[in-house]
Amino acid sequence: MDRNEVEDVKDLILRYADMINLYDLEGFADTFAEHGIWDVTGYFKAIGRQEVRDAFSQQRNAFDWVLQVVHGTRVLALDNSVAKARSYIAEQGNRNGGGYYLLGVYHDECVKDDKVWRFSSRTFHPLYLGPPDLSAPLKHYPAPRLF
Repeated sequence: MDRNEVEDVKDLILRYADMINLYDLEGFADTFAEHGIWDVTGYFKAIGRQEVRDAFSQQRNAFDWVLQVVHGTRVLALDNSVAKARSYIAEQGNRNGGGYYLLGVYHDECVKDDKVWRFSSRTFHPLYLGPPDLSAPLKHYPAPRLF
């Protein structure tokens, strides 16, 4: 795998988290290909950049604040303008005055679109969602392995 391309795919994943943290609707939507899919397993699925943007706006407006941190990304396959990656995240935030903690895994299919890497499909599996003291049961464990 080309090291520069691997780093560019990882940068896409970091850019996505940055757009969440900055609450940048247009920047967030731009991380997806025109017909990209954002699938938050068990919660919602948005198809197409505009629907992804609208879903992000709706989800983000439901929270007082959110901070997402990427803890690790592996680029599993890369062939010219197509890549597959897996990333683990932690997210903290506040909704309706109550804190929450989220741990999860993203399975990404990425395409190089106009010389820019974007998600053609981004599927999220929550592993834990609950109070910051980690007292809620795990949703999935071990993490699902889609590829």
